[in-house]
Amino acid sequence: MRILLTGGTGFIGRASADALLRAGHEVRVLARDATRANDALAGVGPVEIATGQPIDRSSVLRALEGRDGLVHAAATYSYKRRDRQRMLVETPALARSVLGAALDAGTPHVVDVSSTVVFSIRGPRIDETTPLTRAGVPEWADPYLQAKVLAELAGRELEGQGLPRVAVHPTTTVGPEDRGPGTSGSLLVRLLRGGTFPRGQLGWVDVREVASAIVAALEARPGSRYILSGVTEPFDRVATRLDGLTGRRRARWFPGRSVLGTLARLNDRLGAPVSGLTPAANLEYIFGCPPVIDGSRAERDLDIRYRDLDETLADAIRWWSANGTISRAEAGRLATTGG
Repeated sequence: MRILLTGGTGFIGRASADALLRAGHEVRVLARDATRANDALAGVGPVEIATGQPIDRSSVLRALEGRDGLVHAAATYSYKRRDRQRMLVETPALARSVLGAALDAGTPHVVDVSSTVVFSIRGPRIDETTPLTRAGVPEWADPYLQAKVLAELAGRELEGQGLPRVAVHPTTTVGPEDRGPGTSGSLLVRLLRGGTFPRGQLGWVDVREVASAIVAALEARPGSRYILSGVTEPFDRVATRLDGLTGRRRARWFPGRSVLGTLARLNDRLGAPVSGLTPAANLEYIFGCPPVIDGSRAERDLDIRYRDLDETLADAIRWWSANGTISRAEAGRLATTGG
């Protein structure tokens, strides 16, 4: 297929561009800045860059000319306090612009990269039948979660108008070649270095499985939804894995909801003098996340195999060590050199 990819310079987007090319597809990336996009995608393969604003529907329509598939991976993803309002505005607007253009253009294959945070945590498990989170619950205060739910609702509304949308919902996505690192990768780096973290849990998935699922989802039945999650793991267990892999034990504190919630609210009120402390609004999802996030439908229908989390963590640490994101001391026995 001839694919248009939005968000192609991000962590998931770059991995998706690589996987699409390896599967024999032709890839065009819509990006605001061609020079930066070429730099970000260096080493991936022959990718065409279309310059334009994904939030501008006319730019997307031009980029969709001659395309028979769309992968929408663009979103504003940041837990920096100053980005709260920007996330709430831009992520739903991107969904309406990009997916709306695909509907207007009659694009026959559309994959929308959503997130597992859109699903309610008010039960013992999350799967594709779980209802969406709604306004009024405590976790709705999380701006990323709220923005992704609004974008998901926009996507479903366009589905109702005939858009052949397939949605993929990754959990916390980590792995090698996280160049920022992004928000999820930064969380791992902080866990590696030590500090204060919630006594809560998240789902985890390797970026390579996410990219493989996106490629396979291009052929899935319109209206399908797929959760992508290899394992649900508490932060303290992920930290134990990191210590075992690196051979270096770090000092960490894992307070519960009441203690950390109080500290986070105080930190928020004071303007976040402790920069590494999670904002109070973001803690609700982490503390409420159920122990089962079921990614088996994607494994079965999209023919993917989830790597063991240790393999993913080790590959990420080796890559960060080789590229200067973390020091050799922090990487421990996984330390390496070279690019």
